[in-house]
Amino acid sequence: MKQILLLPLALWLVSCSLSSDAKTSASDVSAVRNSANAAYSDLGQTSGQPSAQTANPSANPSANPSADQGQAAINAQSSGTCPDDTDLRGEGIDADYNQAVVLAQKAIAAQIQSTVSAATHTKVSSTEDADGHEIIKSSFDMETKVLAHLENAQDAKVVLKQPHNGKVKVVACMSRNDAMKPFRFKAGVLQDSLHLYAKTYEGASHPLQKNKTYKLGRQVYIRYVANREILRSFGMVDEASSAATDADYAYMHNDFSQFLSTYAMYFEAPENDVERSIFSVVSQNFSVVSGQCKGGLVLKAGVLDQNCKEGSLGIKCSATLTLTGSSCEGERYFELHASAAGTGKYDEAEAMDRLNKNIGKAEWFADWRRELNRWRMK
Repeated sequence: MKQILLLPLALWLVSCSLSSDAKTSASDVSAVRNSANAAYSDLGQTSGQPSAQTANPSANPSANPSADQGQAAINAQSSGTCPDDTDLRGEGIDADYNQAVVLAQKAIAAQIQSTVSAATHTKVSSTEDADGHEIIKSSFDMETKVLAHLENAQDAKVVLKQPHNGKVKVVACMSRNDAMKPFRFKAGVLQDSLHLYAKTYEGASHPLQKNKTYKLGRQVYIRYVANREILRSFGMVDEASSAATDADYAYMHNDFSQFLSTYAMYFEAPENDVERSIFSVVSQNFSVVSGQCKGGLVLKAGVLDQNCKEGSLGIKCSATLTLTGSSCEGERYFELHASAAGTGKYDEAEAMDRLNKNIGKAEWFADWRRELNRWRMK
């Protein structure tokens, strides 16, 4: 409201000034910036009352501080100059004032994105052959696209509103410190999250928990690195805090890499034909090794309730198939069950042969596959 009231007064005072003193230069950029700096505080007030300079043009400005502020606001309104050379400046022109402000804010956002893109392109390109490059690159893209609008648009101050070819022209300014507020806040949240994941990982012994915690922590770290590069492009990174976050991730990454170096699915040697049929199905779908467990998952096939009975179609042999997964030290993680059967027309041997062939068809394996997929570590 204050800005709207100042506009006609600004035009009147400027015309008076030009007529009374032709020697006064409107291009004195230094003086205008000083005036605009003072205008920031004046434009941020909510009062709709005119300043003393506006209410009484003949008053002595040096004896009236509020008059100086009012004149500063007028100078800022007439020039559209930002208080500081490093401020981000955006212009917007539209028939609607509010839409013109939005366009000015988008122009500021575009400047932030341009600076970020230039600063992060080299960073992303330099990690072209590094592990996880594509994820990191996608993360940078995601973070910069967020800047299509300003999260803290209220921090963009309007320093100029004037008619322009039947529309309204608006100039808004934002300090770099204000522009980076959302990113500094996000950095703190991500750092706290990663530190929590590092502590959780440190206390995890179960393979699935280690795997899940590391992957979640890695996602957070990738987002943090992308956000940090945005802050760094504006020279606003807390390097000590950043180093601590790097250390949290390095601990998880190094420990998980060591964990993966010995992780495998070990299969205990089968003891009968049914167990060998189970082993055949598992080994066709998953990479398994034999020998002494050095780290990972120990798989053991088993058979329960195996029996053969005569029926109307011949002899039917059935069995409950089992697969247990344990740690190298013998801690049981899971036990899977499935049923299979085979019928022989002539004797039990034929029925057992059909049972093993049906096991090989693996129609029962879907549930086992889902569970074993959870134990594939990457």
